[in-house]
Amino acid sequence: MWSREQAAALTSVFDALNQSGIPWLVLRNYEGLPEVNRSKDIDLGLEKNNMAQAEMAIRTALVHHGFDRVFTEDFQYVRCLTFFNVQGDDVVSMKIDLLDGFVWRGAQLFEFDRLYASRVAYRNFFVPDAVDDGVMLWMKPLLTGGFVKERYVADIQRVSTSKPEQFRARLSHMFSHQLGDEVWPLIEHGHLEKTIPYQHRLAWAAWRKAARRNPGSTLMASMAHIYSEVARRARRNPASLLAVAGPDGVGKTTFINLLQQELARVLVKDMDSIQVQHFRPNILPNLKELISGKNYDASTEEFSKPHRAAPASPPSSLARLVYYWADYLLGYWLVTRRKCARGTVMIFDRYFYDFIVDPRRSRINLPAWVRKFFLRLTPQPDLVFFLDCDPDIVYARKQELERDEIERQLTEYRKLASKFPNRFIRLNAQQLPEVICRQALREIVRRSFTQI
Repeated sequence: MWSREQAAALTSVFDALNQSGIPWLVLRNYEGLPEVNRSKDIDLGLEKNNMAQAEMAIRTALVHHGFDRVFTEDFQYVRCLTFFNVQGDDVVSMKIDLLDGFVWRGAQLFEFDRLYASRVAYRNFFVPDAVDDGVMLWMKPLLTGGFVKERYVADIQRVSTSKPEQFRARLSHMFSHQLGDEVWPLIEHGHLEKTIPYQHRLAWAAWRKAARRNPGSTLMASMAHIYSEVARRARRNPASLLAVAGPDGVGKTTFINLLQQELARVLVKDMDSIQVQHFRPNILPNLKELISGKNYDASTEEFSKPHRAAPASPPSSLARLVYYWADYLLGYWLVTRRKCARGTVMIFDRYFYDFIVDPRRSRINLPAWVRKFFLRLTPQPDLVFFLDCDPDIVYARKQELERDEIERQLTEYRKLASKFPNRFIRLNAQQLPEVICRQALREIVRRSFTQI
């Protein structure tokens, strides 16, 4: 929900950019701005060599409105800025992307200079003309993601219907006369979804056309694109790997469901970019399935009694621990880290810390120093939310564990939280889930993102 505070802050951003003298425009979803925002983020077009000056103007304007934290993410021709403002119990965010036109794998398909030359005025800022806007609304999601955004269909059809000759000419300019003639009838008759199978042909035709116009710069930019993508995927974003810990009955599931929704809002992401994983990555199959050779059916397990089975022997326990540790290690490098590097936030419901606090659940019977040794070799989350609570309250919610066992586990988690204060965040789970979720969000912003 776009608030009055965000509208006022964005008004200041637009005023600051106008006063800076930098040529700029709003690329998409500008209708209603700054009072109404129909998109998750604001896309600003400007030349790459003006991005630093523009960013300084934006930061200065937003600081005056309380946005004092920022997360930056760089792509070759795009700089993404997400600003955060902690307002009392709430966190408000604003995502502003700075783009030098539209570039696909080093090929500049829409140059900022050309977009700016044909700009039109909208309120106190400029936007692309209707044809450029319509073509970009269709082309960018298609080339980069292989889909057509449903909420853009009406806008695209309105432009292609009102200015068919200009729209078709843009297709020929971007791709080729032959390919433009193939996709134009689909667009003309409103069958935008039928252009999706053309994704790869359109993308590479556009790249070749751009390379013919500017061969040297396109080749160099394509090499730079490969380097920047490798470098970007070599690291994961802050606050992209989270874990939630606590004994059964403390409210982890309810908290995680709320956190997933609120993170999507605050980090300006789609819900499918906030993923929940139970306990371990599950790259390796369940041990019962591996040992028996039969498919594991979780529905047959008696989860209401987590300590139902006796601990295994020490050799078997060591084998179990090594197996689970290997799953964390392989899962992190093969799946989890790659997802985090691509913008996904992973939330683990429980984590390797369970082997320290509650080894009996996994039938592990080993000294604490052995389990802690493997913990040190395990990839660690950025933040761990430990839900602390009165053991009597937890026992009243769930009787899966004895009251004394719940108290013991809470004590062990408190020790971990004290030992790793920069990673563990202790939350009072006796409060409403909405309250502790807001506290978690504030801690994520405070600990993870740069202060302006």
